[in-house]
This record gives sequence, structure tokens and C-alpha cells, in this order.
Amino acid sequence: AAVGIFMSCTSFGITTVNLYAPYVATHYGWQTAFLATAILPLVVLVLCYFTVRKPSAEILAQREAEASEAA
Repeated sequence: AAVGIFMSCTSFGITTVNLYAPYVATHYGWQTAFLATAILPLVVLVLCYFTVRKPSAEILAQREAEASEAA
């Protein structure tokens, strides 16, 4: 799931930046455009930090057992 989220966010980020960065650069300057493109990933980082939970030790042990059985 984490790889899927990472890949989706990469594509979403490129698309989003291409939509608003030219506007910001034209109206506020290129320095502001660079800062503006850093704000969205930082907001997502904070949201992920507070909403994504670490798996419990029980779930990790179960996954390890399943992996060792498959090997």
C-alpha cells in the first residue's frame, strides 16, 4: 500500500505543480514559486505523520510467520 501511495503522490504532485507554479511565478516571482511548491508536500507530510499508524507488533509477527511459511 505504501508504494502505491508514493507512486500516486508523485504523479499528483507533478500535475499539481504544473498547474499552479506558472501562475505563482508570473504574479509573485520565481522565488515564491519555489516556496509555494514546497508548501504542499510539507502539508501532506504533516497529515501523514498524524494519520498513518505504525503496524502493531502482533501484525508484524503474523506477517513474518506468513513469509517464513511461504519460503
